Amino acid sequence: MQATNPIIGRKEECDLLLSALRTPRPELIAVFGRRRIGKTFLIRNLYKEHVLMEWSGIHRGTLGDQLKAFHEAFKKKRKNAPLPTDWMDAFALLAKHISEQRSRKKKVIFIDEFPWLDSRRSRFLSAFSHFWNSFASTRNDLVVVICGSAASYMIDNVINHKGGLHNRITQRIHLRPFDLHETELLLRQNKVKLTRYDILQLYMAMGGVPYYLQMVEPGESVAPGHRPPLLRPQRLPAGSSTMCSPRCSTSRRTTTPSCAPCPRCGRALRAHRCWPRANWHRAERSPAR
Repeated sequence: MQATNPIIGRKEECDLLLSALRTPRPELIAVFGRRRIGKTFLIRNLYKEHVLMEWSGIHRGTLGDQLKAFHEAFKKKRKNAPLPTDWMDAFALLAKHISEQRSRKKKVIFIDEFPWLDSRRSRFLSAFSHFWNSFASTRNDLVVVICGSAASYMIDNVINHKGGLHNRITQRIHLRPFDLHETELLLRQNKVKLTRYDILQLYMAMGGVPYYLQMVEPGESVAPGHRPPLLRPQRLPAGSSTMCSPRCSTSRRTTTPSCAPCPRCGRALRAHRCWPRANWHRAERSPAR
């Protein structure tokens, strides 16, 4: 099977996800990584022909908000579906819908932003554990993919869970930023022509995050006057607080632009933003010679 959009890199991840469609057992796959790294893009494009149900959590949403989001997604499959009162009802509706499918092919349930669904007093994790243990784990034609940007939550509450989800994860994927080769491939695909030295500078500034690399348009470069908007110096609004680095505890109110000197070390703030954070106040961390 081929993805609808070309996927740059991610060969190991794609092989693992595609192999889950061929196994004769249910699969529970946990995908985590920082935001804008391409988790949702990867799952949607690789599993587009197999996704039976997909919904996403709402940031800081209440239990009612999350259930309404589930209901709106579920109504695309069953128009007359009732609004669930809690997550036990929601997963019961989902289980009934899966049971009514006649196809024997592997079906994918994709839950995006999984940590956001576990809102206060929602008992979402308990309901999901019950859904997996009592229903999904008995279906050999099911792949459940749970995705989240909060890596600590995914590791502590899902992968290392001590309750109903203990040792239930069959595959885990930690999606990482692109390396230099993958960055070059993505820029070529977008018809951005840069030298490898410019690609290296761009990589150091953006860190190999696909979402930010997509902002680079043909004709732009890292040279002053031709930089992508994300790399152009921004003027601070009047009256804002300036601080050159996390290690610099001194801040001040200022009406000066972003090239104002740091009140602690005297270096221009604009120059600071061009440096990696590890280099800020390096002299203070270095031992005296």
